[in-house]
Parts: sequence; C-alpha cells; structure tokens
Amino acid sequence: MTALAGQWCAQSGDASGQLNVPGTWHNTRLAEARVPGDAEVHYRLTVNHGELDRALAIRLPRPYDSYRLRVNGRELLATGRYSASGHDECYPHYAQFYASGDQSLIEVDVANQQFIAGGMRSPPILGLADDMYEWRARELAIEGFQSGLLVLMAFIQLGQFAAARRVYAAQLFFGLTCLSVAVFSSLGGEQWLSLLLAPWHLAPDLHLRWAMIPLAILGLSEFSAQLFPDEFHRRPRQYWRAITVVFLLGSLLLPSRPLAVLFWAMESAALLMSGYILFATFRAARQRRPGALSLTAVYGILFITVMRDIVVDFQGQYLGNLGPTGMVVCLVWQGLLLARHNARAHKRSMELVQQLEQAEAVKDEFLANTSHELRTPLQTIIGLAGLDSQTQDQRGRNAGLIGDTARRLALLVDDLMDLTRMRHQGIQVQPMAVSLRGEFETLQQLFSPVIRHRDLEIRLALPAEDLYVMADPKRLRQVLYNLLGNAVKFTPAGEICLYAEVQTEVQTPGGELRIGVRDTGPGMDSKQLRLARQRYQQGELASEGVGLGLPISHGILHAHGSALEIDSTPGKGTDCHFALPQATASPSVSPMENAIPAPRPAPAIEQTVDQSSPPDEDYILVLDDDGCILETVAQLLAPLEHPVLTESRIDHALSLIDSRVPALLILDLMMPEASGFEVLELLRQRYSATHLPILVLSARQAESDQQRALLLGANDFLVKPCEPLELCNRAAGQLALRDNYRRRWMRRLEQQEQDQIISELLNSERPVVVSNTHGEQLLSNEAGRLAMNEGIEQAELNLPLQGQRRLLLWPEKSAQHSPRDLLVALLQEAIKLWEDAGHSRLHLAEHSGQWRGQLDGSTARSRTFDRYTALSSLPKRPNVDRVISTARFVEQHLNAPGIELQNLLERVEALRTANPRVFIEG
Repeated sequence: MTALAGQWCAQSGDASGQLNVPGTWHNTRLAEARVPGDAEVHYRLTVNHGELDRALAIRLPRPYDSYRLRVNGRELLATGRYSASGHDECYPHYAQFYASGDQSLIEVDVANQQFIAGGMRSPPILGLADDMYEWRARELAIEGFQSGLLVLMAFIQLGQFAAARRVYAAQLFFGLTCLSVAVFSSLGGEQWLSLLLAPWHLAPDLHLRWAMIPLAILGLSEFSAQLFPDEFHRRPRQYWRAITVVFLLGSLLLPSRPLAVLFWAMESAALLMSGYILFATFRAARQRRPGALSLTAVYGILFITVMRDIVVDFQGQYLGNLGPTGMVVCLVWQGLLLARHNARAHKRSMELVQQLEQAEAVKDEFLANTSHELRTPLQTIIGLAGLDSQTQDQRGRNAGLIGDTARRLALLVDDLMDLTRMRHQGIQVQPMAVSLRGEFETLQQLFSPVIRHRDLEIRLALPAEDLYVMADPKRLRQVLYNLLGNAVKFTPAGEICLYAEVQTEVQTPGGELRIGVRDTGPGMDSKQLRLARQRYQQGELASEGVGLGLPISHGILHAHGSALEIDSTPGKGTDCHFALPQATASPSVSPMENAIPAPRPAPAIEQTVDQSSPPDEDYILVLDDDGCILETVAQLLAPLEHPVLTESRIDHALSLIDSRVPALLILDLMMPEASGFEVLELLRQRYSATHLPILVLSARQAESDQQRALLLGANDFLVKPCEPLELCNRAAGQLALRDNYRRRWMRRLEQQEQDQIISELLNSERPVVVSNTHGEQLLSNEAGRLAMNEGIEQAELNLPLQGQRRLLLWPEKSAQHSPRDLLVALLQEAIKLWEDAGHSRLHLAEHSGQWRGQLDGSTARSRTFDRYTALSSLPKRPNVDRVISTARFVEQHLNAPGIELQNLLERVEALRTANPRVFIEG
C-alpha cells in the first residue's frame, strides 16, 4: 500500500499548477492566480504501478467536502454536490478497480462547501484490494476495541457513582472523560461509528467530534481536581467550564465555517488547559500525594500527543490523531489509579463500619452500665424510704444509708457532667487547703455499706493527723472516689489502702504529697491498663461501671498540674497515685467541710441467722455485690417470714446453696467476679426452676437481657429500682409456686396408689430413691443411685410415704429448651395423655373450649390446634394461654395426669409470668 502524498497537478477555473497533498488551500497561489477557500479544485495524478493481474483499491479519506473520484476516466464514487442524492458521506471510501496497463490516472474533484480552507488533509492510499480490505478490517477492529473499552469503563464508573448515591464525584468525571474520548475516537480513522449508523441514514457530523474535545478536557480537569483538591485552583476550572459551554452552544447553533474559527481558538485554549493540568499534577507529586507522580508522567505523554495533533491541524493536514491514543493510555492509568483509590476507600469504609459497630457496642454497654450505676443507688433510696414499720435504730441507720447512697450518686453525676466539660471548655479548679484526714474518713464512710458483707477492709495510712494538700476539695473527692470505687469493685477480699506520703525526693516550696489507693485485687496487665485509660472502656474483668473514672480523674489531675500514675501487677494488685503540693493548715474551713457530717461508725447489720451456714428451715438468699442493696432487700423481705441471708461473693453463695438449697435466690446480673448470667447458667445445670426459684433483680433493663436471663432459667425478672411492694409480692409469688408444687405432689400421694406412682417414677429417666427414715435406700433407679451420691440435701423433693418411707426426687438432667420448644412439648404431652385415656385429639380440642373444629372434606379436624403441635408450624405470636388452659383441662379431668405434664406446665407458666414475649419468634 502506498500513500499518494506529494505534488498533484491541480486546476481551479482557468488557473492550473501543482498543490501539495496533504494540504489545503485558502487564497493559495496556483500559477498566477489565488485559489479562495470556497473554490473547486480538480486534482490529477498519474501512478506507475506496472502490469498487474489483480484488483487494486484506493482509499479516499474523508475531506468533509463534496468530492468525486475517477480512475482512468471512469467515475468510481461521488458524494455531496457531485452525487445524484446530494448527501455528504463523511467517512473514508474504498473504491476497487482493475488497471488496464502499467499506469493509472487518478482524478479527484474537491469542492469546499463548509470550511475556511478546502483541500485534501490526508493523502489517498493505493494498494492491492485484498491488502487494503484486510488493513481496513484490522483498523476497524482496533478502533472498535479501543472505543468499546472506553465506553465500558465509562458505564462502570457512572454505575458506581449512581450506586454510591452520587457521593464520590471523581467517578462521574472519569466516566464523562471516557465517553467523550470514546465518541471522538469512533469518529476518527475509519469512523466505525459512522459506518455502524449508515444503514439507518444517520451520519454524525464533524461538529459532534469537535464537541468531544472540550468535554474530555473538562472531565479530565475535574477528575484530577477531585484527586488533588489542594493543587487544582477553582478559577482555571471555571474558565474551562465557560469555554466548554460556549463551544457546545456554537456546535449546535453556528454553521461550519464560523465554528471552524471557534474550533481553532478552542484548540489553543485546550493546549493551555492541558498544560495547567500537567502543572497542577506535578505540584501534587512534589507534595507526595498518592498516585500523583505516575499520573504526572501519563499526563506528560498526553500533553505531547495533544500538542502534536493541534500543530498538525494548524498546518492543514490530517496524519492521524495521536491524542486519542494518549488519552486511552491516560484513562487506563487513571482507571487503575481510581480502582486503587476505590479499593482503599472500600477498605477504609469497612474499617469505619467496624469502628462504628464497635462504637455502637461501646455506647450500648456504656448506657447499660450507666443505667446500672444510677439505678442501683436509687433502689436503696426508694426501698428504704418506702419502709413503714421501722424501729428508731433502723430509722437512723436507714437515713444514714440513704444519705451515703445519695452522695455516691452525686459523685457519679459529676463524672457524667465532667465528660461534657472535658470535651468543650475543660475542667475548672479552685485550689485551697484541704484536710486529707477528713476526706479519707468521709470516703471510708461512703464505701463502708458497700463492703460490709465482704471480707474486705479499707485502711487509712497517713504520716500525720494534720496533713493538708492544695487542691479543689470537690474535685479531689471526685478523684479519690473514682480510684477507691474501682478498687472496691475489683477487690473481692483483702485490703484497700487509702494513703498519703510525703515526697522527700521532690525539692519544691512546701513539698509534695503522693496520694493514692492501693489494693490487693487481681491487678492488670498492659492490655488491661491501656483499656482502663480509655474513655468508655474497662478492663476485661469489669462487668459494671461506666468506664469514665480513670479518664476523668486524669483530666481533673491535669487541671491541677498533676498526672495519674498506675502501677499494677497481675495477681498482686494495683496502685493508683498522683502528686499534689502540700499546704499548711488553714484556720478557715472550706465550704465542703461544712457540708460534710462528722464521720460516724458504720452500724452493724442485725442478723437473725448465721451467715456461715444455712438455717435448717427454708430461707431466702440475696446475692449482690452492693452492701446497701443487700441490707435494703433484706429489710424489704422481712414481712415474708423467711430468714434472709445476704452474700456479696459468688463462691460463698454457691457454697451456701450446695449446703442447703434456698427457697428463693435473688440474683444481681452485674458483679465484678463473674456475670450473673454465668451464675444463672451454672445453677440451672444443677437445680430445676421448681427446686431453686431464681428472681433476677438487676439494673439492666434491656429486653435482650431479660430474655437471656429467662431463657437461662430465671423464674422472674425485676428492674432496679423497683417499688418495695412489687419486690415483696414477686418474691412471695415464687415462694407460693414452690410450695404449691410440693403440695400437689403430697396431694397426689394421698389420692393415688403410692406403689403405682413409685413404679411409674422408677421407670422414668428422673432420679428417684425410696429410702427409710434413716436414709437407707430401699428402691431406686440408676439415675437415683448416682444422685444419691451427691447428697440427700440436693433432692428437689423429700416426701413422706406410707410405712415410714421417704420419696426422694431430683430434677431430671435435660438439655436447655427454648420457650417455644417447651410450649410445643406441653401440648404434645397433654395430647399423649388424653389419647392414652382413650380419647381423640379432636375430642380434646373441642371439649377444652380453646379450639374450634371444622370439616376438612369428610374429616373433622382443628387446623389451628394442629399448628401448635409442631415447632415448624407454631405461629410467630402463639396464644400461650390457650395451650396452658388445654393442659390444665387434661390435668383436671385425668386421675393421673403425669409428672412430665406438671413439670412442663410449671415451666411454661413461669416463663409466661416473667415475660410473655419470650414465646414470640425472632
């Protein structure tokens, strides 16, 4: 293939001469005359190609004018004013012919109808037809792939922009750039887009191709500005937006020749804007922005290719555009850069989501712990204030407890208020001379009710009685309260020392005092120390507290010019201390000292039972780590006429339960040693709900906590603070249910044949032993023999039989079942017993009065009743009362309703009484 470039014979009117191809004319001299831009020129060239027996083809590139081609005097193609239709066909044409000799005369007539200058901007190409068409197919494939790739990239980025709810604008501008370059490329070279639209008589005009240039540069500049906003100034981008709008309007409204003048001006501005983009990206690279250095190199290549195309265009030639190729390279690299940016953004967003989830969990835990810390003191205040029958001594002691609890509550509120102050204006202090002895004794008094039930002592260590420190008295008490509260919370037994030491190694006027709290608790490792210093965070052993004590204490001490230091060794204890300047004794008394009552010794609790061992009669056990709560609940339960034992340590409470199972356990969920949920789960593995009723009394009010406690086997749940009467009634109700369970068994033994009942029990999986009055086994099953080894005290029931015998029953060791499982099991057991008695299922449904039967074809059935007999078909919101009433109906109408039915019925009723929502699915 040969490009027919060079000198062609040309004739325009009477003037003849030679013109360059490629080249244009605009007042160009031809011989002695000038050829105007709107002239008509006849080109002629003789080509020596030798003798050929194969077809030749000539490619005539698009001149965007009217033209006609003749070879050896034969017209091969015509367009525009030379064609019969008069249509402009703006894509390259291929014409095939056979040479009649070794030469061919090629003639081209060109008429400029649109532009300032006419001519042939690209030389015709001559070659063998097979080679020409193969080359054409290859060029079309390359151009189509290039444009298709850009369109695909555009739609991916625009789709991501739309899917992201138009948040990241870089994807929008990148997609705009890809689309503009794709359209520009498809209208250059072989113009595959024009060929594709030709069957529908659609011919994209040159105006469309020109309009893509400012759009592509607009997208490129805005995309780069999104990546490097500090380096791309707003003013140049505003100028280019205005230029783009003007040129787009010109493309729609102006004819071709005025638009060509505007196009030249736009090309000059485009060259300047491309240089600015390169310069701004280079500045970003100097600032070490991510991806800026590689993008600068790519933009440099693009700038060179665009500048070359503009210079060639100014010369009136079309030698193929390198700008689209440079733009494709640039866009591919931008795509990779954007993909990396998106990957980093996705990773960052996932990390943020994880952080938000963690923050949400911390917030929920913070609110739950704050609720606990506020509600627990309120329970003491409400409970003791609501007591009617009090002796004079009790009234005085309770008034002291209410006062101490209110002061603890006020200090907690101060912590919450300081949280806001620390974030905004900071903590303000008013230092004055403060007596450490008075402060220490006041704090010892505040915490004495809390630790009264523990083997724990708060000891004061002062080198002198008249020791003063320069500090804000209110803030000093707040710091010491937080440090002492943490020590009390995490030290189950041992000693806590509240101390002050003179710093002899510090040489300051007046000297310094080292003040701190030292405990013998579990201590903390480095990870727990780091968590403890963070706001809203606690050590791994923490199950209560707000998580603000140490951070707020640090902020208060920072306002005093001091700092909190923590020395801790796992297994040995923790020492939290700080330094403040020592002050001389002041004759004036601080306002805080006037407001503090004289320290009084903590009164002893009146106990009617020995705490070290359980009484011989049924008793109530209260397990809580707060001594004020223990004393309050003990007084509130006094009307129940059961001995009340109080315990603050879990291990001691479990020992008491193992020695003799209490008639009722009142359990707190948030304790320092272990979670109340763990205690509840452990107890339910040993004792059934009827053997050991458990009433949870906790400040955790979330429904999820209540459901979890009930699913683990709690009989009832009360939220602190509760009314004294409600607590007393709930406790009395659980005691009554336990007594009713025992009375039902006694009544059954009296009304039925005892040997038949014993035989039925021995054949069941429940541990059963029949013994004499001396505890010797007479009859038992295998499970009963194993249970007997654990002790008679662990038996759920110990009932008298005829012939001086005793019936010992232990709870059946069964897997944990959900409330919905128990509901279905209850109805299935009722149906089984009813059918064993010779009745039908439908008979039970109709006569119980709870279900309606209907005809299904020729068969009577109750569809709703059937749905309750399987977990898969059980309604999401089942009617629990219907099932209970049906079971009660079976129990009342059968002589021997069965032990399993009674057990299931009691468990379902207990769950329904505590929280009916546990039966709802999801």
